[in-house]
Amino acid sequence: EVAIARKPKPSALSALKRLSAACPSHGQQALSPELLGPLVALAQTTKVGAEHAVATLLVLERAYPKEVIEAGAIHVFENCLSANPTPKAPPVIVHSAGGTLRRLVTMAMARDAIMATTTQLVELLRLSSVSAQAHVTAVIASLVCEPEGRKAVAAAGAASPLVQLTCSASVEVQQEAIGILCQLAHQS
Repeated sequence: EVAIARKPKPSALSALKRLSAACPSHGQQALSPELLGPLVALAQTTKVGAEHAVATLLVLERAYPKEVIEAGAIHVFENCLSANPTPKAPPVIVHSAGGTLRRLVTMAMARDAIMATTTQLVELLRLSSVSAQAHVTAVIASLVCEPEGRKAVAAAGAASPLVQLTCSASVEVQQEAIGILCQLAHQS
């Protein structure tokens, strides 16, 4: 019997290389959902290459924020800030994802997508590291600058974890938590 030679499955790294080669330059047609969807799906797993998928999304978001947001990457970036991210996020990814969320929350197109995840953000106040809490409180502080953001944050039950964060080991987290609580008090 003749053995049939099977073409080896491409590794995650080679798939990411193909993705980067397929990325348009500035001014060209935007990335398609067919290209980004599988990347977001991989980034939400523990499979080999998941951490590379997260890093790729963080890089692509700079040039193509609309497409990356529409593909569902906000959840990926927020997951990087959790106590047990999937995949396990090294500190540089946590910092990058937090910084990306801080920047995105100031953009109208991303603000709504982030506002839709307010409950997850409030949960991150309870379950993330101090460095991740600094990013989360900064994102929430941006949200509560507007009335609909204050309503969403209050409705998500942020008051209790914010009060706890006023005793955080991080002065930055303490200050953000107090500022958010003041904004929420202004709401009522």
